[in-house]
Amino acid sequence: MKKTFAILLALFISTTAYADNDEMHYQQHKDQYITYEKAAEIALQHFEKNHNKKGMIDEVDFEHKFSGDYFDVEIKDEMGREYEIRIVAKTGKVLYMKLDD
Repeated sequence: MKKTFAILLALFISTTAYADNDEMHYQQHKDQYITYEKAAEIALQHFEKNHNKKGMIDEVDFEHKFSGDYFDVEIKDEMGREYEIRIVAKTGKVLYMKLDD
């Protein structure tokens, strides 16, 4: 039991540190990327255009990955359903939109 807890704790700490590294990378290179606000605006426009209803931004996260950097934007619709929209951080291109389970 203690070993399992230690592994979960280590995983949580490393995940948190990695998320901090993503933000640090964004801050150091933000002249190469669209802003959080622009990513949210693009995602909301894409959502409302494709669903013909209003949405509300719930969260915007920047992800720095070897395969490419992107923003994950979470939007809630009027019924409380949550959608994830992925935006390319350098161009603002919408990669996909999906209903979050």
